[in-house]
Order: sequence, then C-alpha cells, then structure tokens
Amino acid sequence: METLAINHAAVWVLVVVHQLVPPLWYSNLLFAKPWMKLQGLKAEDFSSTNPVIYLVPLGMAVLTCYATAWLFRELSIDSAAKGAMMGALFALAFVFADVVSKDMFSLRPLQLTLINQGLNLVLLVITGAVLGAWTRTMPAS
Repeated sequence: METLAINHAAVWVLVVVHQLVPPLWYSNLLFAKPWMKLQGLKAEDFSSTNPVIYLVPLGMAVLTCYATAWLFRELSIDSAAKGAMMGALFALAFVFADVVSKDMFSLRPLQLTLINQGLNLVLLVITGAVLGAWTRTMPAS
C-alpha cells in the first residue's frame, strides 16, 4: 500500500507562483489604482523600497506551501478539485474570517480588505489545486 508524500518540486513551483502573482495582482492591470487610493499611497512611495521586504514574502510562501503540502498529505487530498476546495476553505475560514474582523476594528475600508484577501484566496486555491493534482506517493511503512 502507498501513502501520499510531500512533493517538494510542487512546493517549490508554488513558492515561485507566490512571488509572481502578487505583482500582477497589485499592478495597473488589476488593482493598483484602487489599492493605492485606499491605502493613501502614491507610486513614488515605492521608489526607494528596501529590497529586504522581498525576503519576508518569500519565507512566508515557503511556510505556507510546505504547511499546506503537509496538511494535504495528512488529509489524503489527491485531486485538483479537492485541493482547490480545501485551499478556498483555508483562505475563507482561517485567513479572511480573521483578517476581515481585524480590518473592521482598524477602520480599514472593506474594499481594501477584499482586494488584499482576494489575493490570498487566489493563491491558496492555486496552491491547493496544484498540490492536490501533483501528488507523490511512497510505500507505506
């Protein structure tokens, strides 16, 4: 009998995806203008950004993708559909539910919360679908 194992290749592909999707999400093609307006920011505010800020999202992507892969192994998630559904559940139940409450008490506009958490939903659905579909097995011990 075989059991599911963590697919390290899938995890690292997803870490890259987690670095590529946010710049698109917050680009002029999608949500840059409303996001910056809601944040009270201007394009020039980003002209001298410290490159260290890119290391934190990279580390968080590694943590998120490996934690999701481990949970999927434990829950025997073995299809893209199941994975996408679990990713959506994680995003809505654990991330969105927590953040929306905090943002409301912080007096942040709901539209800002929806833009930011929409990104989390998209990333976790992609992560779930890929990890669910791109499975790896090993002999049971």
